[in-house]
This record gives sequence, C-alpha cells and structure tokens, in this order.
Amino acid sequence: MRRDSLRVRALIREGADVNAAQGDGMTALHWAAMHGDASQARMLISAGARLDAVTRNGSYAPLHLARPRAGGPPPWRRSWRRGAT
Repeated sequence: MRRDSLRVRALIREGADVNAAQGDGMTALHWAAMHGDASQARMLISAGARLDAVTRNGSYAPLHLARPRAGGPPPWRRSWRRGAT
C-alpha cells in the first residue's frame, strides 16, 4: 500500500478494516508512519485507524516508527495528543 493513496482510499470506501494487522502486528498506519507518508496516515486515522495499535515484537505504536518531517514532528502527532484512537 505504500505511496498508493488512491488504492488506500478505494479500500477504505469498500470497507477494508484499517486496523487489520499482519502476523507481526504491523497495520497500514504503522507502514504509513514508517515510510513518512503523512497523507496516507491522515486518511487512515480519519477512517478509524488506532494510534495505540502495537506490534507483537517490541510493542511499537505507529508513532514509534514515524519518520519525522524536516523541522518538526509527524503531522499526525496532533491527533495523538487530542486522544484520537
């Protein structure tokens, strides 16, 4: 799903579970965060992706894996502070 916002949007519209996890616990939001894809991260969060979902190995939440933008925190950190889940 990396860098494919149109496909992600279509999957969300079709009812895909935005919190579905791979065997290691990684969700689409983990991948978006890890690859610094703020657009997909916002889309997933708006669709109900859990910011507190953790991986099975290391218990990493999406924000643990986030690549910060130059000069500031990842853009979805504001949602985290507001208590979005």
